[in-house]
Amino acid sequence: MYSSPTPPAGKALAMGLSQLEEDTQQLINLNYTDIAPEALGDAVVEIGVQIRRLQAAQATAADAYASSGSWAGEASRSAKAWINGKTNDSAAVASRMLSAGAAMRAHPVMANAFRCGDVSGAHLQILADAHRDFPQARVGLERVEADLVEVAKRTTPRRFGDHLRAWCHRLDPEGVQAEERKRDRDAYLRVSTLMYGMVRVDGMLPADIGSQLVTTLESMRRAIAADQRSGEQQAAREIVGHDAFGNLVYADEAPSDIADRRMISARNLEALKKLLDLAAIARNDDGSIAIPSVNGYRPTIHVTIPLESLLEDSRERAAGWLERFGVPAAAISSATAERLLCDASMEPQIITRDGRLAATLPRTRSISHTLRRAVQIRDHHCRIPGCHRRIDEVHHVVFYSHGGLTVMSNLAGLCWFHHHQIHHEPWTLTGDANRELTLTNTHTGRTWTSHPPPQRE
Repeated sequence: MYSSPTPPAGKALAMGLSQLEEDTQQLINLNYTDIAPEALGDAVVEIGVQIRRLQAAQATAADAYASSGSWAGEASRSAKAWINGKTNDSAAVASRMLSAGAAMRAHPVMANAFRCGDVSGAHLQILADAHRDFPQARVGLERVEADLVEVAKRTTPRRFGDHLRAWCHRLDPEGVQAEERKRDRDAYLRVSTLMYGMVRVDGMLPADIGSQLVTTLESMRRAIAADQRSGEQQAAREIVGHDAFGNLVYADEAPSDIADRRMISARNLEALKKLLDLAAIARNDDGSIAIPSVNGYRPTIHVTIPLESLLEDSRERAAGWLERFGVPAAAISSATAERLLCDASMEPQIITRDGRLAATLPRTRSISHTLRRAVQIRDHHCRIPGCHRRIDEVHHVVFYSHGGLTVMSNLAGLCWFHHHQIHHEPWTLTGDANRELTLTNTHTGRTWTSHPPPQRE
């Protein structure tokens, strides 16, 4: 229980905290399963309003405590350090609390809306940031603060920030431009190679480049989804549960059924892969390749691996090397090399013996353009049962490295996602691609068959 500081304000504070503790405990002890859903929805909203009001009271108290300086008497470096030491919240929580308290003193109209629960602390902080970033607009912002509060009541913090920025454009256009230039100078894009060849991408993009990236990835994700979508309705199927994302799981589920259940970050990888493929083959109006070469290398994947590692009966499984501009950059497994080899240009032009150059061979292509086009005409889309995505890569049913021939009966068109699954997940694809292919889950033994779709009239 709380003790009373100096009366009368201190006594009122203690009584209020005591009542708050009692009321909060009453809410916690309720059995919410016995309450009507409509009432529960209203309760969620009302509790949220009261939480905002409590946050406003907490911020005001924290600001007053910071101004008192009494935290110094307890050997603390600052009020933030004292608050952080007394709770198990992060330091960022104490910072936001103290910042909100200072903002409430500076912006009384918005602060009153915060106390009433009409706006959040995030709305208040956005207003305070605008005053700091656009000093020439301060007088104008103070004049229209009541209007800003009405906008904040009806919009999310992010949308409110957009409205506030539009106001600042009118009140201080030069300040807005200067702030934009500063942000653009802070932009960066870092690409670094980690262990096992994984690449970390980290960056802060300018608004225009970032917007283009986001919309391009979204466009490519939609294209992938459109390829996957089938016009046929799902037949009645046995439901055996739900996955981690709340999607239904069916007893006869094939790998194509789970393709789009990945998190958006995983689907972004597939979208980025397609964008890079398009960029690598882009050409200028005169027919020349648009992206310049570096050291004679085009922006495509280059892999070097001993041939013995790719032979079916070989005991040698040496690592392959992804090359960057002719220099080995990352080791990959022979299984990954096999997947890349399925649909690639091969250059077995350097043969060594005992470390010495023994011979060079001409460049060969595993799948010609004409043969690839024939596979696309026959298959229309990915041959995995139930998948209607476009063909990204052509797969050797019997792996090329295992003696599989580069002929129509041994070539199946697959999307990038399922080509990766065939090589790295518990799935095998067997049969004659011209007639019937059998997809097998090697863990469960279940099989699915795939026939070439009817040819267009």
